Parts: sequence; structure tokens; C-alpha cells
Amino acid sequence: ARATVLRRNHLFLLAYYRMLYPKTTAAEMNVWLYGATGRFYGPDQISRAEDRLGLSRKRGSTTARQANHPRNLQIRYNYWTLPYPYGMVGIRRDDIIDIDECGVFVES
Repeated sequence: ARATVLRRNHLFLLAYYRMLYPKTTAAEMNVWLYGATGRFYGPDQISRAEDRLGLSRKRGSTTARQANHPRNLQIRYNYWTLPYPYGMVGIRRDDIIDIDECGVFVES
């Protein structure tokens, strides 16, 4: 058996942080581990620990944490199943204006 540096509580903390932030880098992970444990780890040590746990950075969650809260599920359901002003049913596609992720400024 190979000697391991990240063990017990530190290994748990690594897995916990990876669960909360699946797209975090090894450097960000190291900063967080230092704050939690008072010890820095090398990128190779973090990588080997993640390998032992079966974790990878190949894919990360792109779903917001709040997406599956009951209130947000209801809002999504209303949007797709109710008529205006609560949803989009009955509105022609040509009449929909998508202003997602844009800034609108009115100057006089």
C-alpha cells in the first residue's frame, strides 16, 4: 500500500469541498484546506487524493444550488404551463423578447 498524505478528516474535507464546488481548481482547494486544517498540500497530493476517492474535474455541475428548491420548481412549472402574466402559454414565439444576461440603460 502506498503512503498517503491526505487522510481521515483532511480527506473528508477535500471530498466535501469538491462536492460543494465541483469546478474548483487544485490551488483553490489548497487555499481552502489550509484555512480548514492549517496545512498546505502539493497539487500532486491533492490530485492523488481525488483519484483515491474516484473524483475528477472532467465534468462539473452547471445547475444552480437553488434550482431544485420547491419555490423555484413552482416558478418554472408556472412559466411553462400558465398564460401571461404568470407564464408563457399562448404567447407566439415571435412576440417573446429574451433579455437574459443583458444590461438595458435609459438615458435622457
